[in-house]
Amino acid sequence: MEKCIEIVATSDVHAPLYLDKFADEIKKIKFLDKKLFLFAGDMIERGKIEYYTDIISLVKKYYSGKIIGILGNDEYDTLLDTLVKEYEDIVWLYDDKIILEINDLSIGIIGTKGSLDKPTWWQSKNIKNIRKIYANRIKKIATLLKELKHKCDIMILLSHYAVTYKNLVGEPKSIWPMLGSNRFEELIKKYRPDVVIHGHAHRSTRTYTEIYGIKIYNVAFPANEKIVIIKLKKEKKGILQYFE
Repeated sequence: MEKCIEIVATSDVHAPLYLDKFADEIKKIKFLDKKLFLFAGDMIERGKIEYYTDIISLVKKYYSGKIIGILGNDEYDTLLDTLVKEYEDIVWLYDDKIILEINDLSIGIIGTKGSLDKPTWWQSKNIKNIRKIYANRIKKIATLLKELKHKCDIMILLSHYAVTYKNLVGEPKSIWPMLGSNRFEELIKKYRPDVVIHGHAHRSTRTYTEIYGIKIYNVAFPANEKIVIIKLKKEKKGILQYFE
């Protein structure tokens, strides 16, 4: 007997910037059979975490299931403790993992801000050892993928920064290294998560691609102009099928 799950995912709402459009789009989703909502970072603009109150209020009008969130570059690392304390409706993952039981499936999620192949000018000037931080983060995610590999039915990698350049088409090629990291491709090849979800690329004209047969979604709200729904079906033989 096959088992299904529908994932709702978005990022880069940058509230208040796209909050009204987000409110319009969330009304269009039939949430009755949706049990997992993923926030892939930058849901608020430049540290204005008070807008999570508005975002959560909007979401809860239509949805009562689990919400998983990660930090984007606009949810500053220094705000993590405040986010965890004040916005308990969201399960925050910071280079961490969780296993949920949904629709008789064990869903393993690894959440991370991600890494850049080239730090931005601001990061280079203001964050000590940023290249080392990004390199160590990739090692940490590799460890988490290895730990989850055989412990869940479906494994999801959730990152804010892009995990491949293939989903950056539409962005200026010169800044691709400052939007994500190709180094994640080797992790995807080795550990084969069932689906990978990221954001950050606002101007991307290619919002999904495949790497080694693994589908990669860019769910950035400005790029998609909608909230993304990903339908997964687990077959008896362990084959995961994707439906858009």
